[in-house]
Amino acid sequence: MEKNLKFVHKLSEKEIVEVKQLEKINKDDRNVYYKLCPQSLDGTDESVYHILFEEQGRLTAYMSLSTYDIDEMEITPILNGDKDKFLKMYQLAIDKAKQFKAKKILVIVDENDSSMIGILNDLGLNYTFCEYRMVFDGREYHPAVESIDNELSIKDAGSENIKQVTYLDQNGFRCSGESSDEDMGDVNLTDIKLVFWKNNIIGKIKVEEKDGVFAIYGFVIDPNYRRRGFGKKFLKIIINSILKTDYKELYLEVVSENIAAYTLYISLGFNKQSTFNYYEYELKNE
Repeated sequence: MEKNLKFVHKLSEKEIVEVKQLEKINKDDRNVYYKLCPQSLDGTDESVYHILFEEQGRLTAYMSLSTYDIDEMEITPILNGDKDKFLKMYQLAIDKAKQFKAKKILVIVDENDSSMIGILNDLGLNYTFCEYRMVFDGREYHPAVESIDNELSIKDAGSENIKQVTYLDQNGFRCSGESSDEDMGDVNLTDIKLVFWKNNIIGKIKVEEKDGVFAIYGFVIDPNYRRRGFGKKFLKIIINSILKTDYKELYLEVVSENIAAYTLYISLGFNKQSTFNYYEYELKNE
């Protein structure tokens, strides 16, 4: 049987369709979800690369490689538990991670994917943490924003806000146990909105949209302004604006240890859809 292992930066339209089909098959047959966003497939996210495993011209396994952090590479594999296929893709991913000067690899798998977890355990990868993917339901959501503060406003981030965004990334996320895409490297202000109170920037959020699917990333409130209701008001304003569109889905992800954020999201109508486990492999000594 003809087999082909391919590494690419951009997927063709045909390959995008095949990856989505492979993802759907595994979701339907095995109740397994994957940490993939639409931007990671359509080529708009320059930090994402792809490994494709083809047999007889048909895609049978896939791996997403994300280089958001200069020190690590995140890997999301889609396959049906075939260890040989995974090992071939994984070795190629390690080679690419070394080329990118990454210090470690993080393999992300659904906690329901027992076959994939078994493979990672056999390889000696260490479980490090997990995060929840939460999807907005909204049936019990109340759009009214309690006690609107006239001094609370939201604006798009601009180049003049790089210093404040960096401050929020470096301080807000470390306090919550979360991490941010802007922790390392250049600050990307695309799709970032800032919340102001009395002309002070007190928080930020990133909202991405593709084909009616909205994703919330990097939501953080300055530690000096927490426990005052700003975060909930900020999120409700964002959610209300999304509800005015023809949205198909709204989701976010939160580290399981961040109980305060998880509780807030539950109160706003988000439900846990899946749990992603992170397994680490160190490269620095190789």
